[in-house]
Amino acid sequence: MSKINRYKEGYEEEKIFSDNNDSYDSDLRENRGSAVDTDTEPVRKPYFDPDRNPLLDPERDSVLTDDEYEDYEDRQNKRDKNIIKLNKLIRDQKIAIVATKCDDHGIVSRPMYTVDKDFDGTLWFFTTEGSTVAKQVEANKLVNVTFFYNDYVALSGTGEIIVDTQKNRELWSPVIEDYLEVTPENNKVRLIKFTPEYAEYWDEKNKLAQAFNMLKAKITDERPDVGKHEKINI
Repeated sequence: MSKINRYKEGYEEEKIFSDNNDSYDSDLRENRGSAVDTDTEPVRKPYFDPDRNPLLDPERDSVLTDDEYEDYEDRQNKRDKNIIKLNKLIRDQKIAIVATKCDDHGIVSRPMYTVDKDFDGTLWFFTTEGSTVAKQVEANKLVNVTFFYNDYVALSGTGEIIVDTQKNRELWSPVIEDYLEVTPENNKVRLIKFTPEYAEYWDEKNKLAQAFNMLKAKITDERPDVGKHEKINI
């Protein structure tokens, strides 16, 4: 049985077709679990919940082909591996440099405290309503985030201002309370949701060795060895 047929078995048949063809819907319910024979039956747009299983393009009239499914699966596996790799690099780094676009001065950077226990594809930062960083993210969503304490990791992506008291409570900590001097329920609290699309990192555990390599390169006029360098599309 192909992946596509196995995928079709999990459909909620009562919701699959919505073209008022009652007899066809009735036959489909009676044959629950069987794959649709596209050679004899007209292809109709299936019911699909994108949050549950993102294997169907809503603009298409049928599910993905086996080749398209394999390509999607490969890309998802690669993305998951990249997220795991980045999580290992930044999960112990609590201070990041957040750079945003300012109309008057070009790029503006400031240190911000990260509140994520683990990186799952997004990063969260606290700020307040009307703060400079909040205004800049609202005006221009392009954001860069850089970590440098252990490994050097540079992330490029988009930012979004979120108002969500429940999320505030979930991510709140004594450090944030001391910094903002408010409670998570305060209506001026804002979250910055950062979604990276591209990352670069330089893996050099020994800072002394890194400094030595830079000095050696300066003297010998050779390219310095700054550790492992990799570019990642998220």
